[in-house]
Amino acid sequence: MSLMRVNGIDLNVEIQGNGHPVVLIHGLKMDNTQWKYEIARLNQYCKTVALDCRGHGKSDKPDSYTLKDHIQDIISLMDILNFDVANLYGVSMGSYIAQGVAIAQPDRIKKLILTVPKSNGLTSSTQRLISTHAGELTGLTDREAIKALAKYMVYNPKVRADLADILRTH
Repeated sequence: MSLMRVNGIDLNVEIQGNGHPVVLIHGLKMDNTQWKYEIARLNQYCKTVALDCRGHGKSDKPDSYTLKDHIQDIISLMDILNFDVANLYGVSMGSYIAQGVAIAQPDRIKKLILTVPKSNGLTSSTQRLISTHAGELTGLTDREAIKALAKYMVYNPKVRADLADILRTH
């Protein structure tokens, strides 16, 4: 992992594998470690670029930023890495960012892979999940709440067991 100067801030970026690039964009309150299982599989076939989005993980945490800043971060990262065309794989917040990149520069995106996406609305799917199960979460720490909600988010038992660690932000 290394810090790269992108769009005026330092982003933590991990690049592995060879071939056509796929940029992995994590969800809210996560970091690039969310992708450890996918990277192990994908980097056999393509170049994986997993970043900590601004405000997350080991990347800079500016006082304020917008979805447009995240979108420009991905575009700028693609420019720095000389990716004329890339695949984007975004989860939750990452899917919002990936959609924004595809709208801003459609000719640069070969495939758009979206998990728990939303293209409009005022509430994130994560916030809706927390609200729906608020009674189960009363009195729990953040880590305990993640473990309690894991059964609604992850089907793979190994990933479910690791979810609290995967969703942490440094």
